[in-house]
Amino acid sequence: MIYDPNHYNWHKYWNINTMNWRLILSDLLRPLFLLTLFAVVFFVSINKVAGAEKDANINQSTENTVTSDKPKNINLHIGPLVYFWDYEEISSGERFIRDSGFLYGLQGRFDYTWNSILFSARGSAVYGTTDYDGSLQNLNNNTKEPYQSDSKNSILDGGFHLGYILRPRADFSIIPQVGIKTWYLQNFEQSDDPYDYDRIVNYIYAPVGLQIKNSLSDRSNLSLEAFYNNFINGTAESYLGNGVVINEQTEGEGYEFSIAYEMQLENSILSIGPFYRKWVVEDSDTVEVATTNNGTVLITEPANETKIYGLNFLFIY
Repeated sequence: MIYDPNHYNWHKYWNINTMNWRLILSDLLRPLFLLTLFAVVFFVSINKVAGAEKDANINQSTENTVTSDKPKNINLHIGPLVYFWDYEEISSGERFIRDSGFLYGLQGRFDYTWNSILFSARGSAVYGTTDYDGSLQNLNNNTKEPYQSDSKNSILDGGFHLGYILRPRADFSIIPQVGIKTWYLQNFEQSDDPYDYDRIVNYIYAPVGLQIKNSLSDRSNLSLEAFYNNFINGTAESYLGNGVVINEQTEGEGYEFSIAYEMQLENSILSIGPFYRKWVVEDSDTVEVATTNNGTVLITEPANETKIYGLNFLFIY
């Protein structure tokens, strides 16, 4: 959706007495949560490396009695993240806009195992400039004209998983998991584009799925993950003109699949492999907005589809 200030004008649809404080607080807390997660991952990594060196010196005489395949209570996953993001909005069964391109960032994961119970905290952050291909729409006469530009996007994704480890064999495991996560997209307004505006989209969702691990040798594993992401709630906030339009999204679903080859290195495990994610979200609710000809127009966040193709490259400690 593109805002054209020459065609129509938006007004603020809420004031200090009717502000959605839940949305405002959640916008502030989500980045703080992910920054905290990455800080924990960073400091745990430092402490684990330091602790490993200390333990190696203390236990050097008994080193040969420790088996290398003994499960660890704590595992840290950290590495770069690169993926191709392909977002489309659909109106009346036809593609309305497309925004696509590569995004780059960092991802981390902290796993803690107690007996056969797995607790996992996961997070990622990416940023990049993508190609926007859409149209300008005049709401006064409902005409459209093609429009292309750059789009700056950042995506934060994070939350928690809880799983149970099943081991039919010593070299094979199945880990069913459930979780709660948030997906946070921000399109940044570009000052040199008169039609651009800030936009924030947030999904709250519950992943349900499993991880399967199989040992290929004493120094390598094959890992498969598949999740269905149950859409709980979403919001799209568009900062247009002198106000903001907030659309609520209640229907959608997502999927994600990944495969990884894990290889034992000297001090860590290297995990590398492709992944695919998809979101399908239906039309939002409708908000009434005033136009320049003293009329009103009903604004809906259109149904949209997001596809992500990427490569995981992680070091596991």
